[in-house]
Amino acid sequence: MSGETSGLKTLPVELLRSGEEIYSFSAKGEEHQKALAESVARYGLLRPLLVLHEGEGYLVASGSARLRALKEAGMEEAPCAVFKGDESSLFDLLLEEALASGVLNPAEICLYLKKRMERTGEDAETLARSGVLEKLGLPPRPGAMDDPLFVAGLPKEELLRFAKGEIPFRGVRILASAPRGDALTVLELTRGLRIGQNKFHDLARQLLECAWREGITVKEWAKREKLYDFKGDGDQLREKVFSLRYPTVAGWSASFLDDAKLADLPANVRVEHSKGFEGGKLRLIISFGSLEELSKAAKEVEKKASAGDLDPLLKYLE
Repeated sequence: MSGETSGLKTLPVELLRSGEEIYSFSAKGEEHQKALAESVARYGLLRPLLVLHEGEGYLVASGSARLRALKEAGMEEAPCAVFKGDESSLFDLLLEEALASGVLNPAEICLYLKKRMERTGEDAETLARSGVLEKLGLPPRPGAMDDPLFVAGLPKEELLRFAKGEIPFRGVRILASAPRGDALTVLELTRGLRIGQNKFHDLARQLLECAWREGITVKEWAKREKLYDFKGDGDQLREKVFSLRYPTVAGWSASFLDDAKLADLPANVRVEHSKGFEGGKLRLIISFGSLEELSKAAKEVEKKASAGDLDPLLKYLE
């Protein structure tokens, strides 16, 4: 595979056609385009467009946003470099240009992979071996593309949320395997909230489970539970959904801690319930530095159980 660019040519803007839908993987908001338009109007084009010869005109592979700014500024000509080569080489060059300008945001990584695969026919195995994933900051294995390819298929509004860091890129794996409507509803419900990666994953999972166990969509369930009217931050939304997903443990969370204290267990012994506890089993955890410590703690627990000191915990085992 190979590719090269010719020397700079000054081409009439009227001969240039935007290739944004095909080659652009820029994911930036309106503010960026506005700032670019102001810069072009004041200083002209500081970097040539990368174009492909197309019939009697040229297709812009890199610089569609700059082309738009040129037209807004009323300019009639633009410096261009004409690319000659195959699609894989072109995408290699596009990535080099993009990385030279700075680190790609998560949404741009996603779009780059999706568009490259569509145009070149390369699969995940090929890209993993080629070194492309490492250049993008991803692990060099095919599975590393699962999340990016899901994100790349989202509406522009959601893509920009990933670009701005409002959604943790690596927290959406569960959404990638959910029906599209349910996944979009989860993203809609979390719009405007900043939630960390693990917390986002837990919240998404619980939203999906609440709806699925009743055989309805997440949107239907969220409307019924009035989540669209919810006012609060990300942690408060998580608490709300957690209480709906695990009503037993949500209602017992405070009393469980109190009852565990009443048992007056040794300092190196504690009783816990699982995260999604709904009754049935508890865990007894003993920390020890020797077998003598372990034996002593176990005997103390057995003694308290025989004396009824652990009876307040029985209701959590039902």
